[in-house]
Amino acid sequence: MKKSASRYCPRCAERLAPGAEACPMCGAAVPAERVLSAGARWARVLPLLFALALIFTLWPLPALTRTPEEKFIAYNLSLLPELAPAGSFTLTADSDDPDLRTYLRGSAVALRYSAGPEGLVLDAGLTLMASPVLSAGLTLEGTRLGVYAPQLKDVYYTVDLPVFLDRMGLLPQTNPAVDAPDPERWIAVIDRVWSLFTSLVDEEDLDVAEDVPVTLSAGETVTADVYTFTPSPRALRRVLREAADAVETDEDLLAILAYSSQSRDPAEDARRKLSDLSDALEEKADALPETFREPLTWTLAVRRGEVAAVTVTRGDFALTLEPRDGALDILIRHPDLPFLEGTALRLRYTPGDGPAAWEPADTEDITRYSLPRLLALARELMDSVGADAAYAFGDILEILGL
Repeated sequence: MKKSASRYCPRCAERLAPGAEACPMCGAAVPAERVLSAGARWARVLPLLFALALIFTLWPLPALTRTPEEKFIAYNLSLLPELAPAGSFTLTADSDDPDLRTYLRGSAVALRYSAGPEGLVLDAGLTLMASPVLSAGLTLEGTRLGVYAPQLKDVYYTVDLPVFLDRMGLLPQTNPAVDAPDPERWIAVIDRVWSLFTSLVDEEDLDVAEDVPVTLSAGETVTADVYTFTPSPRALRRVLREAADAVETDEDLLAILAYSSQSRDPAEDARRKLSDLSDALEEKADALPETFREPLTWTLAVRRGEVAAVTVTRGDFALTLEPRDGALDILIRHPDLPFLEGTALRLRYTPGDGPAAWEPADTEDITRYSLPRLLALARELMDSVGADAAYAFGDILEILGL
């Protein structure tokens, strides 16, 4: 099918009727009507379509061209959960030892949290053989800290945190003569520390092997790309020396230290502290060949773009993390702890499951308590732990040979 385009007189811009050879207004002759075929129209559009296809094809190119070191770091970071405003962590365990498995079945440690502009709420609980043994809660509303352990005592203890820390001598001192550093300065220091840490992953210390058979703890064998990172004393020394040089000239860190200095000359005091820190890092760098005799190996197995296992070994110690069924299996091996050989911990994160509301029988403000009074209160609470829980822990320690 052909389609005619609208035509206009080149002299007076009068619209022409289809097939007209002259302008009805001025009588000027007009060129013959040009009709584009479907093929010609596609020929005009194809370059634009090709350009768009090229843009969308190359859009993910930065992710595809990341270096092995960048991929190694990104894969490790992918194991961290994306925290929701409220959620819970649950730690369970299973063992090949039938006696130990009896105690581990139905046992768990749970941590629930809820965070927001109004404050923070934490709730930790221990369940042993399906029986709640101990739970404790912590709240922070503004500067008000609260602690609640109903199995020990049905009292919700509260304290004004700045006053309490000041009484204990734990409140950080600041210099009123120095302006408080902007939050951007703290962030800048953290960014530089992170950059130094990630620069430790040197291409000379990282090996990548593709399509390697990897056997997981459950007995399943998968084909994965394996990253093996063994930081050398040379790389560690390089990073420490870079840190020593960076610290001595870090103006953001200088401002932070000056703000916390109680010296009459906070700027000079802060420079002295930075110099001391730089010297300490240089000494650590020089001592690395002697202190780093047992190499650390960090092995990462990636299957279809997702982490299948991470294993960190040093000497006779080995720690393995395996994502499985939305949880993280944790296996630890050490010759001095033989029961860990057949024991697997499982850590599961669930977003949106925050702590339940508490209903303590009484509330007590302990802001003015002295340290001896706090220690006495702690002993009083610990004496309230049930004998059954103590016996159960004693049985577990006996099975473990501890």
